[in-house]
Amino acid sequence: MTIFAVGLAAGLLTAIVYVAVAGRAFLRIRSEILAGGDSPDTDTADYRRQGRNFGWKAVGGVIASTLLLALVSTAGWTWYLLPFLAIGTSITVIVAFLLDRPSSTDGS
Repeated sequence: MTIFAVGLAAGLLTAIVYVAVAGRAFLRIRSEILAGGDSPDTDTADYRRQGRNFGWKAVGGVIASTLLLALVSTAGWTWYLLPFLAIGTSITVIVAFLLDRPSSTDGS
């Protein structure tokens, strides 16, 4: 029961932070677009840079997901891993939102 309480508390806290950070990023991007934003050339270069080496990361994610699903079907204790993996993924996305936030030194 303790693991459930820890998972529930971590999940709720992560969900609140996730929605707050994603909402701020959405509002920031929306205001940039409405204000004219960056030039399309800059955006295209950013997308090209971010898209490099994506294939092996996607394949790795598919393999890891498949292995976890196979593990869940063979061992009951692995069901406890899935909520914490989801919380970890959410925390990673929160960190990505925070790292993607423009710094105050670039004129924003």
